[in-house]
Amino acid sequence: MSTYGNVTSLSESPLVEGLLYAGTDDGLIHVSEDGGRNWSSLDKLPGVPDFFFVNDIKADLFNPDTVYVVVDDHKSGDFSPYVLKSTNRGRSWRSIAGDLPERHVVWRLVQDHVNPGLLFLGTEFGVFFSVEGGNQWVKLSGGTPNIPFRDLVIQKRENDLVGATFGRGFYVLDDYSVLRDVNTDMLENETVLFPVRDARWYVPKRPLGCDRDDCRSSQGGAYFVAPNPPFGATFTYYLPEQIRTRQEQRREREKPLEQAGEDTPYPGWDALQTEALEDEPAIVLTVKDADGNVVRRVEGPVTAGLSSRGLGSSVSCARSLGSGGPTARVLSEPGRRAGRAGQVHRTPGATDRWLARKPRSDADLRSEVDSPTHLARIGAERQGGVLPPRRRTKPCRQRVCGGDRRSRDCDRCDQRGYPSVDGKRLAVRGGEFHLTAGAKT
Repeated sequence: MSTYGNVTSLSESPLVEGLLYAGTDDGLIHVSEDGGRNWSSLDKLPGVPDFFFVNDIKADLFNPDTVYVVVDDHKSGDFSPYVLKSTNRGRSWRSIAGDLPERHVVWRLVQDHVNPGLLFLGTEFGVFFSVEGGNQWVKLSGGTPNIPFRDLVIQKRENDLVGATFGRGFYVLDDYSVLRDVNTDMLENETVLFPVRDARWYVPKRPLGCDRDDCRSSQGGAYFVAPNPPFGATFTYYLPEQIRTRQEQRREREKPLEQAGEDTPYPGWDALQTEALEDEPAIVLTVKDADGNVVRRVEGPVTAGLSSRGLGSSVSCARSLGSGGPTARVLSEPGRRAGRAGQVHRTPGATDRWLARKPRSDADLRSEVDSPTHLARIGAERQGGVLPPRRRTKPCRQRVCGGDRRSRDCDRCDQRGYPSVDGKRLAVRGGEFHLTAGAKT
């Protein structure tokens, strides 16, 4: 596609020092096994036009002899996807484009750092993945526009896939590790609930001083912000086909008859009444604690393919004094209106992947109230004072929980709306919350 001979992609094997691969814009692939002192070249790939453009070349993370290359020839009017693999350090190649759609120029390839067969492709029209090292590819949608993904990178600690698009910013696929358990038979036949990643409990940092996730404070509309991953545990499941209502199933059966110009049979009054009274289909995820008690039921989408649903977690919070101050928060167990929940953990031996939580007693909470490591330092300008009188008339759930009128997890307040523990009001001393001895409610 060019005559300039520029190197457009370079990769070094993570397993063999000095094993280098270089691709150029004039249809050449170069290989060096001695750190660049000597190079061998090839200018032909099977099924690929001459003078191809090397978009990406990647040495395999597990096999020192395997290498992948992504090329294209779109400047000559050829928009075909070209993805090839070599298992002998570039001496011979075979296509692994498989069932990729036509006219899908491929820009980038990345390999999972745990499962050698899990590959991701950034194409002109979205991101695809394969669980068998190529040949069969599945498109990842997840709400992303149908746009070019020019670069992909894996954040290994969090198992996140990060994609850079052409003119539409960055997108992050949170925790794609569930794809490591996917296989071809599963995609065709099974409904699967994947393992749940341990959920982290934390208090989000609010550098701009407000409690909303999309807060820009006084920075103006041009200040870029983006949502964090969902708080709490996330369920991921796969449905081979969409769950449909009786009416939708009947309409599917009638469509071929309509297209053939034939009459559709009348289903009968009872069938129509049953359809009218039928609830919308839903996937219900039931969460139980270690004792088998139902903690929560969460509904998820019923569309075919991979879906994720966040469990979420209740958050009780003691609001800071003054504008822009940090916030002290107490993480509360969902379904309970008092106390502080411990870390989320899996129930040992559980077969249905229930999540269990370990609530803490009032004595534990009182000890944490006195600990500066668990409560934020608030309102330096208000040291030594109790909560200001102007807040006394506001309801607990409005003032103590960051203005969220819908929250129902703020029971640790006295009758006037002050945070309290066992009827004792929390006062502010030295920028910290403390129990006020003898305080009346």
